[in-house]
Amino acid sequence: MTPMTATAVSSVPLRLAAMAAAGNNAFRQVGGALDPPILGALLTTRAVDTLPGHLADAGVGPAARERMVAAADSGGLGAVAQLDLGAATGRAGRPG
Repeated sequence: MTPMTATAVSSVPLRLAAMAAAGNNAFRQVGGALDPPILGALLTTRAVDTLPGHLADAGVGPAARERMVAAADSGGLGAVAQLDLGAATGRAGRPG
């Protein structure tokens, strides 16, 4: 962060240095506030999009696969963990 602040402050005339530092700080705070939800939304979207293929590769049947994808679409990935899939539960939860 220090090099970025130094660059922002040194790239403007001396009379605007305080304003450049304040603007840099504001952008840093906004970025810190928005980064986690945006990154979370992107990762969740990617995970839900690839879920059907990964479940098929794991040998999960079509009925269980449809239930899991519907649960993920409506309640997020956490909702999938709450499903009782019977024999498919072990295959669906198996890592890698």
